Amino acid sequence: MIRPFYRIVRKQPVPDALGLYFVDLSAIAKENAQAVPYCIPNELICGEIGRLLGLPIPPIGLISPTAVAAPDEIMVATLDFNFTGVIALPAIEPADCVSAHPWLSAGTVVFDILIANPDRTRDNLSLDTSVTPPRLSVFDHGDALFGHDKGKGADRLAEVETQLGIIRGGSRHCLIDKLTVIKDLQEWIDRVRGIPSYFLDDVCSRADGLGATTAEIEAAKNFLKHRRDSIHQLIEHHKAEFKGIDTKLWSSLT
Repeated sequence: MIRPFYRIVRKQPVPDALGLYFVDLSAIAKENAQAVPYCIPNELICGEIGRLLGLPIPPIGLISPTAVAAPDEIMVATLDFNFTGVIALPAIEPADCVSAHPWLSAGTVVFDILIANPDRTRDNLSLDTSVTPPRLSVFDHGDALFGHDKGKGADRLAEVETQLGIIRGGSRHCLIDKLTVIKDLQEWIDRVRGIPSYFLDDVCSRADGLGATTAEIEAAKNFLKHRRDSIHQLIEHHKAEFKGIDTKLWSSLT
C-alpha cells in the first residue's frame, strides 16, 4: 500500500489551539486553453474516478481567486507530490514500474481504458525510488474522455465507444505490454464494475459549464456507465493488445 505525501510550503500554529496549524500546500494548477479546451472537466472527472478506485492520484479540486468566480477564472489543481525540487520529473521505465507495482500498474491500465486515455506515456507517471517501496503517482488526464477538439467532446466519446481508447496511432499505453498477471486485471475490472452510477452522475455534473456543455456532460455520464458495465467484454475483445499475458490465461477472466 502506497502512503502518499504532499508538499507543505508554509506551516504556522493556530493561536490558542494545541496541535492545529495553518498550512500552505504546493499544488499544480491547469486551465482550459486553445490546445486543451476540455482540460478542467477531463482532469476533474477522471481524477475523482481514479481516486475512488484507489489509484495513487493526487487529490484534485477546483480553485479560484474569489468565492464567486467567473468560469474563465476557475482552474483545476492537484496537490504537489514532487519533493525533488526539479520541475520536470524523470520519465519512468515501464518495466521498473510494473516490477515495483504490478497490481497498481494493472489498475492504471484498466482505469485508462475506462476513461479512454490515449496519453499514458512514460512522462505522466512518477516512480519515486528515493523511498521504499518506490512511490508511484498517476497524473495528467487532460487528454482523456472528451479529448482535445473543442465542440467535439461527445463525438470523441462515440468514436472510442468500442475501442480500448489507450492506443493512438503508433503510441501505445506505456504499461500495457509489461503486464503479465491476469488476476490483477480481474481485481481492477471488479472495482470498476462497483462504481456507483450516482457517483458518475455527480462528478460529471460538477464539471458542467467548465469547458464542457450540458449535452457533453450527459454524453460523458452515459459513456462512463456503459464503459463500466462492459469493461470486461471490452478488455477481452482486445486481449491481443495485452502482449505480456499468456493467451491460455484469458479463460479465467470473468
